[in-house]
Amino acid sequence: MRARIFFLASFCLLFIIVAATAQPPAGDKFKGPDPQKDLPKITADTEINGKTRDQWIALIPGDPKKPDRSQSELAVESIVLYGPELAQKAVPTMIAELEKHYTKSAVDLSVRVAIPPALALILATNPKPNAQEVKNTVAVFRRMLGDGQVVVKIRVAQACARMGPMAKDSIPELLTIARDPNSPTWELRHAAILALGTTSYDPTNNPPVNVTTAIIKGVSDPAIKVRLAALQSLSIVRAAEDKDPTIKKSLQNALQNMAKTDPDPIGQIRANWALFQFHAGPANKKIRAPFIVNVAHFLDHKEAHVRMEVCQTLGAMGPEAIDHGPALLKKGLKDKEMAVMGWAMWALGQMQFLPALQELRIIASDPNVPQPFRDTAQDAVDDIMGFKKKPDPKKGGQK
Repeated sequence: MRARIFFLASFCLLFIIVAATAQPPAGDKFKGPDPQKDLPKITADTEINGKTRDQWIALIPGDPKKPDRSQSELAVESIVLYGPELAQKAVPTMIAELEKHYTKSAVDLSVRVAIPPALALILATNPKPNAQEVKNTVAVFRRMLGDGQVVVKIRVAQACARMGPMAKDSIPELLTIARDPNSPTWELRHAAILALGTTSYDPTNNPPVNVTTAIIKGVSDPAIKVRLAALQSLSIVRAAEDKDPTIKKSLQNALQNMAKTDPDPIGQIRANWALFQFHAGPANKKIRAPFIVNVAHFLDHKEAHVRMEVCQTLGAMGPEAIDHGPALLKKGLKDKEMAVMGWAMWALGQMQFLPALQELRIIASDPNVPQPFRDTAQDAVDDIMGFKKKPDPKKGGQK
């Protein structure tokens, strides 16, 4: 169900359904293509964009006889298509090209911008990345985070975020960027705040105080995307569980201020959701109630994406938000935007709001309603009724 709801905003899925349910030709039993048998296996000798893997690797440093650095960028883009294990052979060459800019001669800006995301993708998705290559990559990334070109620093910060804890040595440079009061663009701060969250992630320990403090500061950033990134990173590092009372107090104050005064409604909604989670536990149920009300307040907002966010958040709050079931039933299911209606159905199911059953059943059986919405309505009915689908032995049961 949770996967289906994401398709509600688009009717493109209907064409996929039509194609998928088309009848096979008469005669022998139709068999679709088997990806394992019918698709060629990619090897180092497979030509992608007209060249093999090793031919592309040779083009990363550029051809002295043909100084066309656009080919180097294309080489980087092509190499990642071989998958992380085959593409790993290109990692030393990519690192050397980045280092060359700081030790030998200037490297084309587009090439320096293209390599970090590719390196991060290869190393982060490889089941067994080379430890020395990871170390060398992070070392050159740290140098690039001080580069004079803003776009370079943005792409490297994004690459560090992709690598997560593998790039934790880059935290000092990321802190410098996140704290910079004269940052030239919000996008750079956004990338640094997100990277601080992923690189400092530790399943057993909270990050250093200076990291959490920098992320909390991001909650009051002038740019809404940076503020939302800060909320995301605070969730990743589990700041609400921090044992330091100073950190907890600072976090709570920042969230309360954002929940009440943020100029963007999405900022207020997500800050209230963060406070809802901050006060987890049965003993804090009364404390959480105002945050639910603050979210529901935006159900009448003129912008559809805000109303959709409200439905998503109330649904995530579950049965504790049941007092707002009547409003979702009256407004959400009647919303002129079908995506809002779909999320409202999902939320009613998560709340287990019994009075919604009749309306949901009508939607689920209405042939004029697109199939994904009908399915979502039926899922909501099942959630309210506590119905669990029986495993299908032909499909090996239900996950």
